[in-house]
Amino acid sequence: MREAIKSLKLIQYCEIDLKYYDYIKENDGIKYLCKKDKERAPLLQIINKNIVRLSTEELDFDIRSLPIQVENECIYEYNNRNPGNFGGTDDRSLGFCTTLNTRINVLLRENNFNSIFNFNGEKCTVDVFKMLEDFLCQNDKKFFYMNLSDLPFSFDIREVVANSFGKKMLSFARQGKFKTHPIVMVIDEAHQFLNKTVSSDYESFKLEAFDLIAKEGRKYGLFLCITTQRPRDIPSGTLSQFGTFIVHRLINQKDKEIIHDVLPSSNKDIIYYLPELGQGEIILSSTDIKETILLKVTEPKISPDSNTPEFKRYDEFEEENQEHLQVEDIEHIF
Repeated sequence: MREAIKSLKLIQYCEIDLKYYDYIKENDGIKYLCKKDKERAPLLQIINKNIVRLSTEELDFDIRSLPIQVENECIYEYNNRNPGNFGGTDDRSLGFCTTLNTRINVLLRENNFNSIFNFNGEKCTVDVFKMLEDFLCQNDKKFFYMNLSDLPFSFDIREVVANSFGKKMLSFARQGKFKTHPIVMVIDEAHQFLNKTVSSDYESFKLEAFDLIAKEGRKYGLFLCITTQRPRDIPSGTLSQFGTFIVHRLINQKDKEIIHDVLPSSNKDIIYYLPELGQGEIILSSTDIKETILLKVTEPKISPDSNTPEFKRYDEFEEENQEHLQVEDIEHIF
C-alpha cells in the first residue's frame, strides 16, 4: 500500500512526464500508474527527482484510485526477458492484497467517511481547512469553533477528524505562521482525542498530533489548553508539558496520582484537598506562582443546563397520574 500511495502522489506531481512515457492509465475517470512491462529507467528518474516531496506526510492523491493502484503494484521487479523493464503480474502478491483491497473498498463506500472527507471528489460546499486558513488570515476574527458532537463513533471518525485538524495546525505552526500572532488551541473532553490509536487486524497507528503540539508547539507560537474529567486517560508525557493546572474536585485515586506526578514538587500537597472541594471551587497551580491558590469560580451569567435529572418520588408521581395509574405501572416503578 505504501508503494501504491507513492505512485498516486507521483501522478499529482508529475502527470505530464508520466504520460509522456505512457505510465498513466485511466479507468472510468480514475487515474492510476501502470508499471507492468514498462521501462524502469524513466520512472526511477522521475521518482528520484521528486523523492523529497514523496517522503513528506502530505497525502495529496485521489483515494478512489488506491484499490486499483494496489493491484498494479503487485508485479515482479524485473522482466526475465528484458531486465530493463518491470515484470508482469505477481499473482502471489496480488492474492495477499485481496483482503486489503476489500477493506479499502468498504471504507470508500462508507457514507460517513464520504460526507466528511469527500472521497467522491464532488464539489465541496464547506472545506474546514479552507475556513481555517481564511480565519488565520483575518486579524479581526479571534475565535474559531469546531463542533464534533454530531460525528459518529464508527471507524474512529471523531478521533481521525480531530487528529487531522491538529496535524494541520501543527503544519501551519512549523511554517512560522504563528510566530507574530500566537494561537491557543482549546480542546474540550480531551480524553476523547488524546492517547488514541486506530487499529486494524495487523497493526495500530497512533494519533499523536495533539501530543506533538503539547511537546513542540510552544516554540512555534501554538499553545494548547485541554479540559478533561479523566486525567488518567491523558498521557503523562503530554501532561508534563503543561505549566498551569486548574483542578476541580477529584475522587478517583488514579486521577489524583496523575495530578500528583505532573505537578511541581512544591505543589504536590494539593492532592489531599481535591476530594474536599465544593461546587465551583478550584485549585490553581502554576510554574509562575510559588504556592497553590484555592479559588471560587464566579457563576456564569447564562447558567449551563448541567444538573443531573432527578427521579420523582412515587407520591408525587401518584398525584400527577392518579386517574391513569394502573397496578402494572406501580410494579414497574418499584
